[in-house]
Amino acid sequence: MTKTSKTLAIVLAGGGARGAYEAGVLEYILTDLPVDVIEKIHFKIICGTSVGALNACFMAAVADDKQKQAAILTDTWTSLTLDRVYDFSWKEVKRLPRFLKGSGGLGSLDDLGQSGRKGGVFNTAPLEHLMRTGIDWNHIEDNIKAGHLDALIVNALHLGSGEIHSFIQSDLSPQKHTQSHQRRFIPTRIQPKHALASSAIPWIFPAIEIDGYNYVDGSMRLNTPISPVIRLGADKVFVIGLNSPEEFEQPKRHRIDQFPSALSILERIASALLQDNTHGDLERLEQVNKMLERGVKEFGDGFLDVLNQPTGRQGAHGYRQIKTQLITPSENISVIANEYIQQSNIIDGLRGFMKILVERIALASLNDPQSMTLSSILFDGGFASKLIELGRHDAHMHRQELIEFFKAH
Repeated sequence: MTKTSKTLAIVLAGGGARGAYEAGVLEYILTDLPVDVIEKIHFKIICGTSVGALNACFMAAVADDKQKQAAILTDTWTSLTLDRVYDFSWKEVKRLPRFLKGSGGLGSLDDLGQSGRKGGVFNTAPLEHLMRTGIDWNHIEDNIKAGHLDALIVNALHLGSGEIHSFIQSDLSPQKHTQSHQRRFIPTRIQPKHALASSAIPWIFPAIEIDGYNYVDGSMRLNTPISPVIRLGADKVFVIGLNSPEEFEQPKRHRIDQFPSALSILERIASALLQDNTHGDLERLEQVNKMLERGVKEFGDGFLDVLNQPTGRQGAHGYRQIKTQLITPSENISVIANEYIQQSNIIDGLRGFMKILVERIALASLNDPQSMTLSSILFDGGFASKLIELGRHDAHMHRQELIEFFKAH
């Protein structure tokens, strides 16, 4: 049977502090598009990985109020300072040797004395406090019960198996949460620990324990989680990526005259983790759309029903045409971060080992324009404001496309 109405999903990519860009795009589409278009925008499925998961949880908690969806993200991002997200003090320095030797040293616990934080260079207690107090977690379920939201999906990497686990809060029956190779769907009630697990960059942030298993940043395997929303029934998918077209290009090869430092190697690894394959995923989806369109044209409206009869998986959503719209940064965010760190006095305001570490990362980034590490750890309101402005600008440049996408049935 063909659905009479389209299910709109939003997919939010990972990228650390780059996530402020997503807030800018969302602010524009929820406040600056024509009123009749905004009235049609109902994100029934909200899905994110890493920082996209954090943004997704903020959105889901106010899914009943579009104005709040835009405001809560921009207000939160512009109010950030580094010390509201993480800390790197003498306590973390003392723990480093034990952690590096593979002792399984525990990371700093939050102020409630909860266990389940393992490893990680930074102490993320400030971020945990922000997530606990900044989001009305109970209201996510209220929005689902009231019909404002079908599902919230948060993706994290299960360290034991290497699988992506998609934690889903939804009233959809478990049979509809179809499994796939290297991916598992887990019905649950989303809590701060799920969002923190999705954004736990390995080695840098502590791994998070959930139900006895350790989880880290989902962007290692699924930076832009398009597949989960399709498997849950989305027909229209709005995607916000955090890499510019320039950053998708093949990196230039440079001669290395001496072996890089440990910090440089770590920085390279972190940059590699932030790369995603959004364009490739959307290209494959478009190929399927063209195949289905041709089939309907050749064999009539019953083509999809016939095609989906032998799918063989109970509750799996069948083949269908899926409309997509992608917005990505028009400028290289790494370059913006480098310029901001030189023009602002943010480093001067830091203290102790945190100041030393950020200085080293900034220097490494300035020497390597392809580096994404600085732009992903720079949780600062001033930097966030620049990315929000860029997000609004890029959304405006695609204004007509957005109007047509959201108005389409």
